[in-house]
This record gives sequence, C-alpha cells and structure tokens, in this order.
Amino acid sequence: MEGGLSNMTEKRAGFITDNSVKDNYQALENILEAAYNRAAYGKGRERHASGEPFEEQPIIRNALMLESWQAPLYQALKKIQETGRLPIEDAVNELLDAIVYIAASVYILENHTSFDEDED
Repeated sequence: MEGGLSNMTEKRAGFITDNSVKDNYQALENILEAAYNRAAYGKGRERHASGEPFEEQPIIRNALMLESWQAPLYQALKKIQETGRLPIEDAVNELLDAIVYIAASVYILENHTSFDEDED
C-alpha cells in the first residue's frame, strides 16, 4: 500500500475557507458524518473491522485482491437496490452504508496507482 495523501486528497483538504458556504452544506455534512459513524462505531466496526484502519479492512483489501477499484461499487449498488423494500430507518442505514462503499472506491483510486487509468 502506498502511504501519504494523494494530490486530489490534498486539494480537497483546503476547500473550506468561507463559513457561509459551509453553513449551506450542513445537511450534507451531517449525512456524511452519519455514514462515517456507522462505519467507525456501528455496523462497519462490529461486522467488518478487527481493529485495523479503514484502508486495511476487507472493504479495501478485497477490492485490491480483485484488482478492481469498482468492486466496492457493486456492494453499494446492492445496498441501494435493497432500500426499496425496507422501512425508512432501515433504508437510510443501507444508503449510509452505500456511501461508505463508494468512499472505499474513492480511496482506492486516490491511493493505488496500480489501476489502469483507462479502466471502465
């Protein structure tokens, strides 16, 4: 695994400089924080982590083993499809989990140059 922040991550880190803009996106921040909390402290931690950091958990390792940054996206799609038959609270939780799977694909793309840039 490659260490350090990628250029894209470094650029993203400097975005928020205007609190009035940040305030306009508070609802989005709350949703993303809820997804983080489910992964770090809830279902993700209970079922998938064994004390290792996010980037060393199966969500990342399995995709690297399959040599596919898209692998987590398939799980996200499955979770999204399941929401149609669930009560609202359960559907929200599935969508929050899908966000984490999408974040795994972002992590892989930003941190593993072994993937062909032309891969679809």
